[in-house]
Amino acid sequence: MLSQFLKLGSSSGSFALSDDMSNTFIMALKGYVDHIKEVFNREAVCELFRLNKTMFPDTKYVPHMEYSGLEKESVGDFVEALIKAVEKGVVQPTKEIQKEVLDRMDLPSFEAGVAFDKNTAITEKLQDMALNPPEPATSAPSGEPASPSTSVKDITG
Repeated sequence: MLSQFLKLGSSSGSFALSDDMSNTFIMALKGYVDHIKEVFNREAVCELFRLNKTMFPDTKYVPHMEYSGLEKESVGDFVEALIKAVEKGVVQPTKEIQKEVLDRMDLPSFEAGVAFDKNTAITEKLQDMALNPPEPATSAPSGEPASPSTSVKDITG
């Protein structure tokens, strides 16, 4: 199975096949890691606590080792589901959600809150301008029609 997984990028194949093979590989890897974890917890941890009983005289329960990081998560599926939830009004975008999305995509999220605040302010100003449009330009005093304004209005702050 490992050889099939390793040869996956060397020849043509569909994305569905690669996705299925990587899921199978991860399942097999989890099986190996589960076995290692069980043996370690059963043999090594108990033995270490038995040998160091003077340091832990009141220990009734022995800790156990766990592992993480083998879960394969599709960031695209997560973002797609989040977009649908926002469009339906089930979820409102927040700084925390934006940070979580950026973290799952392995993108820098240290300034996510600042960007979120700027985006929210711009959106609010645009909505306000749509609800309260500016007064139409009046004609020039000499009777000529007024030319449209070519100046750009800063709506960011």
